[in-house]
Amino acid sequence: RMQVIHKTCSNKIVEMYIKNIDKNLYETDSMAALSVTDDSLRREFRRFAGQRLTKVKNADKYAKLLSGYYEKQLAKVRRELENEQEKRTEELQRENRRFEKIAEQYRDLLWKREKYRMEKYGFEWTNTGWVNIDNGTLPKPWASYPLEVMVENGGDFDRVHTYVVYTSIKSLYRLNTDDNVKHYAGNSENSETLMPKQETAVAIAIGYKKNGAYLATKEFGTGVETAFSLTLSASTPEKIKATIAAYEKYRAENRISEDLAFMEKMFEEKQRQKALLKKAEFIQELRVVAFNCCFKSKGERLFANNCQSCHSTGNDVVVGPGLAQATSKYPMSWIYKWVRNSSAVIASGDSDANRIFIQYNMVQMQSFPDLTNEDIRAIFTYIDDLNAKK
Repeated sequence: RMQVIHKTCSNKIVEMYIKNIDKNLYETDSMAALSVTDDSLRREFRRFAGQRLTKVKNADKYAKLLSGYYEKQLAKVRRELENEQEKRTEELQRENRRFEKIAEQYRDLLWKREKYRMEKYGFEWTNTGWVNIDNGTLPKPWASYPLEVMVENGGDFDRVHTYVVYTSIKSLYRLNTDDNVKHYAGNSENSETLMPKQETAVAIAIGYKKNGAYLATKEFGTGVETAFSLTLSASTPEKIKATIAAYEKYRAENRISEDLAFMEKMFEEKQRQKALLKKAEFIQELRVVAFNCCFKSKGERLFANNCQSCHSTGNDVVVGPGLAQATSKYPMSWIYKWVRNSSAVIASGDSDANRIFIQYNMVQMQSFPDLTNEDIRAIFTYIDDLNAKK
């Protein structure tokens, strides 16, 4: 009987049995049969009614007490759940704010690093971006070159950071990577960036695995060697410190030690986010099992099954951003691509995608390639409708 009541997904049916405990059980079964619209559930309640079960002896005496107890316990549980949710949200937001300060500091460092390098090339920042103010006819001491470094054993490590030191201008550039193996300038589709023209530079790869540190270095000619490989070898923090010591006299934004300190904080944050995600996914699995038939719309069901572990329908940050007003900020064509494969959108150099990626702790969003446009639109229609009622 309890299983069938649960399948109705109706508090009304639960309360019907609680509030009519003074009646014969078959009478309440008959009332439930009249209240449900599903034919299979109606047949189940009629079958229960046919058993002609009556009531507990002296039930009238305790019916009101039990009903009152149910209401009090329900209110108590709701308060406890709300309090726990508030505590969890507050804790998450506190940690997110803490990391946002770190991310803001790192964005500031990257801007100073870019500004230093571009001004060395003779560029000036304007409202329209970088402009080369040197319009002379003399050859420029810089050029745009591709650069790709393969760290052959990079996949064996928790994290790998590959730097290029332009010693001629005392400038640092950190290469991008998606897998610890391929490290590239620019973005994955266009791995070019401005460099001093045909000068000697130094590539330094530093890897970490558990408590171990690993190192690889190579001098190369810019524009001459545009793709090469490195293999990390066991090292120590002391040896790494000695290797980069020659560049520690550079300005703060161009010091490898400064960047490594931020990379360590970024890694710690990623680990925290992974733990949060794992916990959220477990909670979501429980919710789907417990309330698998209780969704009022396709959008609500899809949101619960795919999105709720990381996103709220409002503005609260869980792991990723709240999704309220998402459709007013971005066109649906962009949302379709983002939901199906956010990594590809980020790698394309899309400014909105990269801003979101950096803002929300560089945690890679799960891809949902099997969701159709109709599915994704149903999710955001559910979110928009929910917020319109507030």
